[in-house]
Amino acid sequence: MSAIVINNTSLEPIEYRGERVLTFKMVDAVHAEKQANGLDTDSTYSKAGVSKSKTSFTRNRAHFVLDEDYFHAPMKDARALTGVHAPNGLTVLTESGYLMLVKTFTDDLAWKIQKQLVRSYFRARGEVVPTQQEIALHQPEVIQPQSADIAQMTNAIMAMTTGITSAMGQMAASISQLAQSMHQKPEASLPRVEAPYAIGEHDVIVMDARNMNPAMQELHKVILSCGGASRLAALIGLKRQDIYGWQRRGRVPAHYITDVKRQFPWVSVEALLSFKSPKSEA
Repeated sequence: MSAIVINNTSLEPIEYRGERVLTFKMVDAVHAEKQANGLDTDSTYSKAGVSKSKTSFTRNRAHFVLDEDYFHAPMKDARALTGVHAPNGLTVLTESGYLMLVKTFTDDLAWKIQKQLVRSYFRARGEVVPTQQEIALHQPEVIQPQSADIAQMTNAIMAMTTGITSAMGQMAASISQLAQSMHQKPEASLPRVEAPYAIGEHDVIVMDARNMNPAMQELHKVILSCGGASRLAALIGLKRQDIYGWQRRGRVPAHYITDVKRQFPWVSVEALLSFKSPKSEA
């Protein structure tokens, strides 16, 4: 690559990871004010061992992003880039890193050098930049296939949306039916057996429907809905035998009807009170 002259300084372009980069030495050289004989007039640059750009970078390093604003080239890459032996590697600046660094330079020359460096060094890599007329000429060729692609994508999205809407409608209907079945008052079928009562499956006393009064029919629905007499007893703080006793006696003690109603709001209090006895039993 041919050298680029900026501020009477010849820069040999270097690239790292596919990007043009600058070393601190290159930045110091191009930003230094020159005398007529080419020597630096700024003691900041000419003093041995002092690098204005590196000092500024170190002071503001927290604002620079590695592999975006700068690269850290290992010793082998550093030698290939600059021919310099750098045991600790070499820091090189990308265009964004250089623009951030130059913000810390307050001299008027820095503004001029920055503009020249960006145009002549970072962005002058032999690319052919099309004119507005050339872009306009090729515009129809670009827009037509894009429009067709957009139309196809639009149709596909509409079809997908229709399918999703249909599926969601079916799902909503299923959820609605499930919710209704969960909150609906259970209409348990009353089994008919020959004995007055017997222990059936799921810890439920099965009674002959012909011998059930309205209170026992309502209680039977409660037992079936909660999964057994033991479960009902646990919910209202009793024992399973107490529930069996209610079924044998054919009534629910009045002072427990409130507890049953609290656990099962759909229960008919009138039905549970349909048979009363002068004796109150648990």
